[in-house]
Amino acid sequence: MRAQSARFFVPFFVWSCLGSLGLVALAFGQDINALRELGVSPDVSDNVLRALIVVQPFILLVAGVGAGVAFGERVGLRSWVAARLRGDPPPLMQVSGLAHAALVGFGTGAVVVVLDILFAPWIGLPSVASLPDIGTAIMAISYGGITEELTLRYGLMTFLVWVGAKVWTTLPPGL
Repeated sequence: MRAQSARFFVPFFVWSCLGSLGLVALAFGQDINALRELGVSPDVSDNVLRALIVVQPFILLVAGVGAGVAFGERVGLRSWVAARLRGDPPPLMQVSGLAHAALVGFGTGAVVVVLDILFAPWIGLPSVASLPDIGTAIMAISYGGITEELTLRYGLMTFLVWVGAKVWTTLPPGL
C-alpha cells in the first residue's frame, strides 16, 4: 500500500509544485491597482488580495494534477517524467516521433506569428509578436504554459479519456 501511495503522491507533489510556480507568477504579475480601480476587490491588503487571486486556480490545479496522475496510466497515457518520478523506466519513444512533434510545433508557432504580424493591424489589436515586459512574459510562460497545461491537458483531458474508457469497451481512435 505504501508503494502504491508513493506512485501517486510523488508525481502529484512534483507536478503541483511546478504548477504552483505559475500561480506565484500570476499573483505577482497582476496589476493590483488596476483591480482596485474596478471597485470589485475586497478591502484587504495587497498580499491578501494576491493570495485570493490564486485560490481558485490552485484548487483547479490540484484537481487537474490529481486526475492526471490517477487516471493517466489507467488509460494508457504515458509521461516520461511521471514514470521517472514513480521509479519506473521511462516509456520508449521513437526519436523520429519526437522530432516530428517538435517540427510540427515550431512550424505551427511560426505560422501563427507570421499571420499575427500580417493581420494584427487590420483588426486593431497589438501584435503578439511585440515583446512584452519580462514580468508579463514570465507570467505568460509559467502560468499559461505550465499551470494551465497541467490543469487542462494533463488533468481534464486525461479525466475525459478515462470517462470515455468507462463508456466504451474499446477506445475510439479519436479519444
